Amino acid sequence: GTGAVSAPGVRTQLHVRASSGNAIASRAWERARVVGLGWLESEKLAILSEDGSVCILSVSLEIVRELRLPDKLVAEGLAVCVVLPSGVLVISGMHRLYYLPCLQAHDGISAPASAAAATARVFSASTASGLNGSTPGLGLGSGSPPARDRELLVDPLLVALADARLEGPPRALVVLDQSLSPTGGVRAFVATRSGTILVIDEAESADAMLSEGPFCALALAPTGRLLAALSDSGNLFVWPTNGLSRPPLTSVKLSPPSSLSPANPFVTNSSMRPGE
Repeated sequence: GTGAVSAPGVRTQLHVRASSGNAIASRAWERARVVGLGWLESEKLAILSEDGSVCILSVSLEIVRELRLPDKLVAEGLAVCVVLPSGVLVISGMHRLYYLPCLQAHDGISAPASAAAATARVFSASTASGLNGSTPGLGLGSGSPPARDRELLVDPLLVALADARLEGPPRALVVLDQSLSPTGGVRAFVATRSGTILVIDEAESADAMLSEGPFCALALAPTGRLLAALSDSGNLFVWPTNGLSRPPLTSVKLSPPSSLSPANPFVTNSSMRPGE
C-alpha cells in the first residue's frame, strides 16, 4: 500500500508498506499538492500534482519517469485523478475528461498503439539542456536517483475523451481500463447531477437514459462486466456494462446513503484484473 501524509507546518511524506505492514520506503514530497496517486501495472506508483506533473516512481520511491500535462489543461485546474493499470484519467476544472497513457514497452506490459507513439519521444534526462545531473524542482531530497537514471517524456500523448458537457463535477465516477474495455480504450461511467449515467470514451458520450437515479456511488466488477450503482434513495442496482439500456440484472433496497454528499463526489476506479 501507499499513502501521502501531510499536516499544516509539516512536510508531506510518502510511505510505501508491504501488505504485512512492514515499511518498504519513505520519502519527503516537496513538490506541488498531490491531486491523486495510485499504482500502475508492474508496481509503478503514479502521482499527479496540481502543477500538472505526473511522476512515475519505483517501489523504493525513486523517480523513473516524469510526464507533464499541457499548460492549457493545467490552467483549467485538475479536479479529479483516477490512476488505472495503464495510465491516469484526469477531470479538469472545466469538467472535461482526459487520459494520459503511462506505460512503456520495458515495463513488461504491452502498451496500446497510441501510447507507443507517445513513448517513442522519450529521451534520457541527462541529455536535456540544463539538467546537468540534477532536475530542479523534483523535491525528493538527496535520495533521488541521478538524472541519467530517469526518463522525461516530452509532449506526452494526451487523449481527450468525448465532451459530455458536464455541468459540474461527477456525483460518482468509475473508469474501465483499456485492457478490459471492448473498444481498446478507457471508458468512463459518470453519474450526473441530472440523475442518469453517462458512458464516455474517445468516440462518444452516450446517455444511458436511466430513471432509477440520481446515483451517489458506482462500482465496477474486477472483470469490468458489471456495474453497481447506489441511488440517493438507497436502492442498489446491478447492470452489465454493455447493457445499461436494459432493465437491471438485480436490485435491492438499502438504507439511504445520507453520509454521501453530492458536493463531495465518491470516486472509485477499476484497477483490478480478473483473478485478483
